[in-house]
Amino acid sequence: MDRYITIELFGQIYRFKADAETDEAQEAANYLTEEIAKVQGQFGETVSRNDRMTVLLSVALNIAHDNLKLSRYQNEFHQQLSDHSTKILELLDTLS
Repeated sequence: MDRYITIELFGQIYRFKADAETDEAQEAANYLTEEIAKVQGQFGETVSRNDRMTVLLSVALNIAHDNLKLSRYQNEFHQQLSDHSTKILELLDTLS
């Protein structure tokens, strides 16, 4: 059975087939609409057709930036974890 989610952007409703779990896909759609609303608020009550692309690009850049920061943080965390694990193993070797 195909799963679909709906998302409303700029007063238009879009329906997408969800590749992920429906709840996760809907959560992602909700996050996107919240981020669009934040950026859209900077343009006032009405957003022209030209401004819609600017809003979407701003949101995409914000999400990409957050994703890169999270990826860097995760890599640093894994490196620190690896370093600490190595030190612990070295200490255990000295006790044997």
